Amino acid sequence: MHSFKDDNGRRWTACCECNRGGNGNDADLCSCGWQSTDWDQTGCYLGTAIVGEPANLRKRSRSTAGMGG
Repeated sequence: MHSFKDDNGRRWTACCECNRGGNGNDADLCSCGWQSTDWDQTGCYLGTAIVGEPANLRKRSRSTAGMGG
């Protein structure tokens, strides 16, 4: 896992491990990490860990990303 808690106790979540990232199950995809399916050194403090099993990898394009693609 690439996500971690920093020295102040805040959770940093990698895009590839986020529920709104490329492997996540959330219908509302992140504008930054929606394509991240592998570790690419991107993440944020707002992300949440994937709930349940990671989604099956599916081809997404920017035009269909907001529609549950």
